[in-house]
Amino acid sequence: MPLAFAVGRHPALLFSLILLFISGVLCATNRGFTWHLAARSVAGFSAAQSMALVLLIIQDIFFLHQRGRTFQLFSSCGVLLNSSLTIASSYMASAAGWRSWYWLLASDLYTTHTHKDTYMSYTQYIREPSIHPPYLLSISSDTWPPPAYSYSQQLQECALSLPSS
Repeated sequence: MPLAFAVGRHPALLFSLILLFISGVLCATNRGFTWHLAARSVAGFSAAQSMALVLLIIQDIFFLHQRGRTFQLFSSCGVLLNSSLTIASSYMASAAGWRSWYWLLASDLYTTHTHKDTYMSYTQYIREPSIHPPYLLSISSDTWPPPAYSYSQQLQECALSLPSS
């Protein structure tokens, strides 16, 4: 979490998702107990970081009166998904082997990583004009609320505003 406060939520989430993906692949391809234990330790660290960051991002995006419902929806979806995958894991292990669980985790993390910029906005708070990023300065005062920008759109706008050398 200190990394998220220092460099921002998206870079920290990106780092933890990549680390979790790598640890899932290492767990699926392990060659012994030590390798598997080390990969699971890295997976635990990065999964905890991802979970904490998602809760922090929910806190940033939603207003106080919306947070309770959003936290409950997030928690309910997590419990439903974990319960369903716990039931399915015995069938997966008997049909495809115990490593299939880690390959499913790795493919799910790859999908999450590739789609997070599309479906997740950075924030919905309106900031003072003096600290607006360049892509929000062009919005007139008649436009309310301003459009939500994804992280990839923010990067594109910042790249366009850089002076060329």
